[in-house]
Amino acid sequence: LMLGFGFISFITLAGGNIFLGLATLFFFIYMYKNREAIAIAPEVKQLGYVVGFFLLTMLLSALFSGDLGKGLKNWADLWIWRMMPCVIMVLALNEYAKAKRVMLAALLGIAVGFGCILWQGMHGNLRAPGFFGNPMTFGGYLCVYLPLILVCFLDKSILVKNRVVAGVLFLLGFAALIINGTRGAWVALAPVFIVLMLYYGLQNKKLLAVCLAFLVVAGGVLSTSKNFTYKLNTTIKRNDASTRERYAIWEGAYNMFKDHPVLGVGLGQYKDNYQKKYILKKARERRLTHAHNNIMQMLAENGLVGCVGFLTLVFYIFGSNVRDFIKKRCPYSLIIASSTFALFVQGLTEYNFGN
Repeated sequence: LMLGFGFISFITLAGGNIFLGLATLFFFIYMYKNREAIAIAPEVKQLGYVVGFFLLTMLLSALFSGDLGKGLKNWADLWIWRMMPCVIMVLALNEYAKAKRVMLAALLGIAVGFGCILWQGMHGNLRAPGFFGNPMTFGGYLCVYLPLILVCFLDKSILVKNRVVAGVLFLLGFAALIINGTRGAWVALAPVFIVLMLYYGLQNKKLLAVCLAFLVVAGGVLSTSKNFTYKLNTTIKRNDASTRERYAIWEGAYNMFKDHPVLGVGLGQYKDNYQKKYILKKARERRLTHAHNNIMQMLAENGLVGCVGFLTLVFYIFGSNVRDFIKKRCPYSLIIASSTFALFVQGLTEYNFGN
């Protein structure tokens, strides 16, 4: 079921939810039958405490949201249901061989997503969303999976005989990243690619030559693309329509936070408050449901308490994996740190925490 979830989630969210629902059911049965044999590693316990602290801050926001039923429903959907894949992997499928098979199923699934985006791009769609309605959804997946795929190619200890496959998959994913057109993902992944390539390239001259050749060719091709250079030049300029819109959204979210600084307007209450009270007259998008920024979303909807919980979780995941990589040179720690960094940076222009 987790193999199916890993594969199908990049093609259909509804299909992924079916697999996850069944996996969750059998997970609880498994946990009950093996309750005395379950062993939790110390580092997993530490992560559990941090996740628990985050969930508690979100629960407080739900309880004081002004609509208890809606708040608790949002809390369970966003922070329990969406975390089940992680919980299942950590507690039930934590053997290396099983976990790696799920990873490979997910790589196969996102490869199908890459193919869909490339097909859409060949038919003139330069904001290709893949199988999803909004291209920024797949942009978040790219932030998670492209560092994983790149390390699988650069580090010979992960896929061993299939490094060439990982290299080809990275090239397809890079092309999908450009055609997808999510500028936040471009900005987030560029430094990650450079750092990973330099780290591994400096240990192997042939690998360094391959990485430099890729950077030179990719830079040359992209610099000749009018669509790419235009979107890159307008990323932070206020005269760009989408950039102006984001500034207007963030101003409205900040006003919401100023009026409700401790616990925000309440979990699940952002949409109604923004559309009915805090939207600026200059904002073009009148039906927006989120703040296009993880931090602004947390501040507006969950206040300082929720934002502290969110940042604690993100920085713990990033910091603990950087520390683990420095000590043990574990490539999986490097992957998690790289993907977390990329997702966090993209999350400064998009509410992507669900990814």
